[in-house]
Order: sequence, then structure tokens, then C-alpha cells
Amino acid sequence: MNTVTKIPAQFKVALVEDQQQFREFLQGELQEHSLEFHLDVFSSAEELLRGYRPGMFDLILVDLVLRDMGGVELIQVLAAKHQEYRCVVISSLLSEAQILEALKAGAIGYLQKFEITHITEDLRIFRDGGSVISPSIAAKLLPHFRKDLPSGWENLSNRERQILSELTNGLSPEEIAKIFQVSVHTIRTQIRSIYRKFQVSSRFQLMKKLNKL
Repeated sequence: MNTVTKIPAQFKVALVEDQQQFREFLQGELQEHSLEFHLDVFSSAEELLRGYRPGMFDLILVDLVLRDMGGVELIQVLAAKHQEYRCVVISSLLSEAQILEALKAGAIGYLQKFEITHITEDLRIFRDGGSVISPSIAAKLLPHFRKDLPSGWENLSNRERQILSELTNGLSPEEIAKIFQVSVHTIRTQIRSIYRKFQVSSRFQLMKKLNKL
């Protein structure tokens, strides 16, 4: 009996960016993955909104500095008019105020342009329901929450923090392994490292410690 392999639907991504050089860079990065990702580019927020309809894109990458309507305002418009919260900031700005403003507006992630090394891996994490914040952005945000963080957080690697986020969402090691496209053994090893750094021996103890946040 012949089996039919189901080809996953393309993950539809929009990029709102007024710098041609970066638009071309991202198009080049995704060109070899055209079966997996479909990318549409827009040079302004107004251009995106002119033909936008709910469900048109699975993810919208938004630069903060745009002509006329800025990136934060675009996120706010999409959230208010279309209940569209699948927006990710992709910018070179590192101002704490601007970062916080974008996240409060509804952005589900923040990618620093100059730290992008594997955009396809980042997009897969977003596609699978996860979130990505570039290390330099996380470092900017950390002082706002440091006083409330339990002992051990500062010792986690960036990937361990991502895994911890998925653990707090109730995901199993198998589900987390699928998100990051690694083996369950790798995830279990990283979870043990998280336990060790928080000085706990079980997920229950970890959650109990994190409830102090």
C-alpha cells in the first residue's frame, strides 16, 4: 500500500522594513527554504495595511523605525482592529523604553538585526508557538525584573531560558524537543542543568520556586 507524505503548509511571513538592504538580506536567507516559508515584503506600515486581511500572514516581522507610521503603532493597529498579535520586532534599536513599548504593544518576540544568525531556526520556534528574544535585548530587559528573579536565573544560558519558558507553559520534554528540533535526550540534559542551577530536583520544586516571581 502506497503511503502519501503530507507536505506541511508554508509558514506565511510578512516583513515590514524600509531598508532595501535588509529586505534583500532576509529574502536571500529564506530563498533556499521557499517550500517551508513564504515571505512578502512591505516598505511601510501603510503598504501592509492597504491590503491586509486577518489570517493573511502567520507572522509579521516589524521594524520599529518606519516612514510615517512607526512599528509600535502598526502593532497596536493590528492588535486593535484585527486581533493580530503574531507580530515580532526585528530592529537594530536597543533603547530600553522602545523595547518595553513594543512588547507592551503586543509583540511576541524581539530580534536584534545584528544578532540574526539562523533566521529559519527562529521562525520555526515562532511557528511552533514559542518565542525568541535576542540575547542583547534580554540583557536590556533583565534589570527591570532582576529583583524578582529567583537565585539561579542569572546562570542560565539563552537556550536554557527558552526551555524554561516552555516548561512553565506546561510542555513536556518531547514537545519541547519538537519545538527546537533536537533530541529528547538533549532537552532532558538541559532540563537537568536548569534544575541544578536552581538547586531543585524536580519540576514541582522548580515551579514552586518560580511561583515567587
